[in-house]
Amino acid sequence: MALINVIPEVSTYAVAVPGGNGRPASVQVRDANGDKVLQTVFPFPDFEETPSVAMADVNGDGILDLVAGTGKGVSPEVVAYDGNNTKDGVFKTELTRFAPFDADFKGGITVAGSDIDGNALADNIIVGSGPGMESQVKVFASTLPSESGKAPDVFSAFTPYPGSQSGVSLATGMVESGSGREIIVTAPGPGD
Repeated sequence: MALINVIPEVSTYAVAVPGGNGRPASVQVRDANGDKVLQTVFPFPDFEETPSVAMADVNGDGILDLVAGTGKGVSPEVVAYDGNNTKDGVFKTELTRFAPFDADFKGGITVAGSDIDGNALADNIIVGSGPGMESQVKVFASTLPSESGKAPDVFSAFTPYPGSQSGVSLATGMVESGSGREIIVTAPGPGD
């Protein structure tokens, strides 16, 4: 008997496109087979810097959804778009939109998504703080609220670098295949 690690085929990926000169930042969702643009989304209409983006199945339908977070200079906000809405178009319908940290924090955030809470149907939205506050990572519950603007419950939160205010970069993945679980990987921001 041997352990086999199955890596699913990559079907889509997201590219953040900074705005500027009155143009809001956008996110292009591309097909990994041919690099075709499937959708261009403007997640934060007044934001001209570079957003953070990730792909994850946050609604549990088996299709990747788009998760975007604001960068520095504005209040922190996360939005997720449905990757399987044939009625309104893929990546057009908002699944959730919420503030992961206090509105007065303007250091930006990073986003990721993966199954951390063990709910094999839906992925968790994971948010890391940018520079300007003590490093924080929040893992939000995989059950999305039905009320717009309300954040999912916090499943877990931790401070990866106590005392550091340099920010946190996030990634997720299968680091140790023996557990069969996705892992959150963090790195401190510049200066640490």
